[in-house]
Amino acid sequence: MNEIIKERVDDIERKVGKGIVYPLNIVVPPKLVLDKVPEKKKLFGTVIPGDESTYIFKTADDYYGDYQESYFGYNWKKGQWDTGRNQEIIMNGCIPLFMDIDKCPEHCLMHHPKKKYQELRDKYYQKDFSKEEYEKDCKWLLEYCRENLTTDAMARFALEVTGKTDVKNVLYITLGDRADQLNDYLFQGFRNVVGEGVIDSNKLWWVYDGIKEGYTYRGTNDDRVWIDPNDPNLSEKDKNGLVKQKVKVSELRGGGMTYSGNIPDISVDRENIEDKIRERYFDLIVYGSFNRCKEYLNLVLENYEKDEVFIVDTDDDIVNENGVRIDNFEKYKDKAIYFCPDLRVLV
Repeated sequence: MNEIIKERVDDIERKVGKGIVYPLNIVVPPKLVLDKVPEKKKLFGTVIPGDESTYIFKTADDYYGDYQESYFGYNWKKGQWDTGRNQEIIMNGCIPLFMDIDKCPEHCLMHHPKKKYQELRDKYYQKDFSKEEYEKDCKWLLEYCRENLTTDAMARFALEVTGKTDVKNVLYITLGDRADQLNDYLFQGFRNVVGEGVIDSNKLWWVYDGIKEGYTYRGTNDDRVWIDPNDPNLSEKDKNGLVKQKVKVSELRGGGMTYSGNIPDISVDRENIEDKIRERYFDLIVYGSFNRCKEYLNLVLENYEKDEVFIVDTDDDIVNENGVRIDNFEKYKDKAIYFCPDLRVLV
């Protein structure tokens, strides 16, 4: 954990106590972070956040290649502060111009060097620059990304800050129903860092190398709300939403770019999960996207201590407005360690 992040974590623990709530952010696979700054051919990347006419790339190679040959990539808040685009710009040896970074709240993007982003925006936007200075700054960002903004770095952070670096068997509870970036990246990090003992309760088939299609569903128009398929009062809309459909990786959100196909498809045992929970087979239970999946929750809380359960709230700051995040936090903060990308209402 670098000094920027450590200082922020120390501040959180002073305000709410240790082992209560910690920040996580969307990251990228370490294998995609370039080792050096590539040759540049143009000033700005093609994609303009929010302008769908610029979302022209059909393959990851074309998307990444565009940033690699660009000096700068535009970024700003859309629906939320925490997105994958900023890291996708950096990992390709391109400097993000995070235009509204000065408006980012204190308790958002807590793994990011926000002051550095502002410094770079002010230094380069509509100003002349030397290639030597540019390369120095771009190398700094690549190194920061490699050390702090990858799947493995985020998993290590979660384990280190909670004192769980020695876990061997981890149950990662997720519906496996739809792409969900923070959920998917964090699972990949746990598998890379901890190893084959990390089990996704329902297979996140799209994160595995070589798998090109599988089944997915949303469950409801409000896909932040978990649906219990055994609920006798389930509405027809929700019943229809629970019908799985076969899709290709390229049909997933964002064409599956960056978050799919990153880890080996090894054989793991997903059978008899309830029995294993009762027997405390797992050293750690992680709810990778809590608002979308609460399977086994009562059983888990009956058999595991607070510091043996991680609740990850992946949803954006829209959830703050209707109270879902703070309600969940107040309800479960004494039963699990809470993680989320936006701590504004919690600290």
